[in-house]
Amino acid sequence: MTRAGRGAGYEAVVFDLFGTLVHVDAERLPVHVEGGRSTRSTIPVLLDVCRRHGLTVTGACLWEALGAVRDELRAEAAADVEIPSRHRFRRALALLGADDETAEAVGVLVSRAHLSAIAAAAFVPDAHWRVLDLVSRRARTGIVSNFDDTASAYALLARVGLLQRVDTVVVSEAVGRRKPHPLPLRVALDALGMSADGMVYVGDSYRADVGVARAVGSDVAWIDVDGAGPPGPDRPEYVLDDLPGLVPALGWAP
Repeated sequence: MTRAGRGAGYEAVVFDLFGTLVHVDAERLPVHVEGGRSTRSTIPVLLDVCRRHGLTVTGACLWEALGAVRDELRAEAAADVEIPSRHRFRRALALLGADDETAEAVGVLVSRAHLSAIAAAAFVPDAHWRVLDLVSRRARTGIVSNFDDTASAYALLARVGLLQRVDTVVVSEAVGRRKPHPLPLRVALDALGMSADGMVYVGDSYRADVGVARAVGSDVAWIDVDGAGPPGPDRPEYVLDDLPGLVPALGWAP
């Protein structure tokens, strides 16, 4: 602990999703071979969708186009605007020569294929289930996630069993803003009927998760994945080595 938190007095605990509750196992992603190199990625399923709809592209070209789109959208990203996945893929396909109608239709399909492949590789570690079970007995719970497709996020949550285990879910694409913008967490607090000072937010990203907690005025438990300590001046109330460290940090007995 690096600042004085409320410990056992919290009425709500809200979690980040990826890297906090859910991990993605890269070994569950498809194998892509290009240019003599073999990698695990979603590229094979994306190229399959493109081929089925008459678009001939390579994995390298597709990711180069996506990088160009990311650069184009840098200003919006800096303002924490959430750009839907389907929009990025549509713009990437347009850069690769697809006409507007094809780029729009296939962009949606490619986006869904990409996100479905990621969802298939996602899992909740057993130790994380134990944390959620204990927290759920003591406080209301929620998930606030930076994710660029709301339907895919809910499908993932349903598949891994989290959707029915928390009291509320807020996805950035649904509200149009990404953490650390305060809107996603404010929406969750409203749904929980809680004030910021009665909640602790838990996440692994210093910028997004510590930032969003500070933006709404709540305490934060930050998972220090690299063990290097906070990279900025803001000191979280709790610095954890991993998610199971949340329980002793809050003073909650198993």
